[in-house]
Amino acid sequence: MNVIERLVTLVEGHDIYFADFQRYFLEQKKQIPEFTTMEKTKLESFNSFESLKNAGLNKEKELLLLIIKEEKGNKTRAKKKIGISRATLYNKLKEYNIELST
Repeated sequence: MNVIERLVTLVEGHDIYFADFQRYFLEQKKQIPEFTTMEKTKLESFNSFESLKNAGLNKEKELLLLIIKEEKGNKTRAKKKIGISRATLYNKLKEYNIELST
């Protein structure tokens, strides 16, 4: 629902005034939760897009290692659990410099 539609249902009468927009946006702002101290610290540590990209790659690597460990190194079961092809699994292993004993 867009702002105008929302205001039409909320205002009394037939007219929408600037004050109605202000009141609507103030109410919306109140509904946004504040960041916790830990969340603020995490956000401050991401000083660029590259940091965010690296964080995603690190999580992907962690997940890959966790699933491979869970599957006791069985690449076939790991790729099925992750939902990727064998080629993609091998590309990820190479990308993250993960060596598995065969």
